[in-house]
Amino acid sequence: MTTTTFHTITTAVHATEGREQINRENLGYRQEDLANLGRYGYILVSTVTVPEPDGVTRLIDTLMLVEQSE
Repeated sequence: MTTTTFHTITTAVHATEGREQINRENLGYRQEDLANLGRYGYILVSTVTVPEPDGVTRLIDTLMLVEQSE
């Protein structure tokens, strides 16, 4: 039997001036999350960018884990 598990990570990136440090931190946390989930066997299957009217762009990463059981 095969079990498939999905996990999503959402990261906010701000287009407004003065938010560079927050953007760097958010993107750093995203990289850490992706690496940590990768250690458990998750693979990145999709990244979608969603621009919002307030100048924030959301990065939505979808990861998948496929487990085989006997």
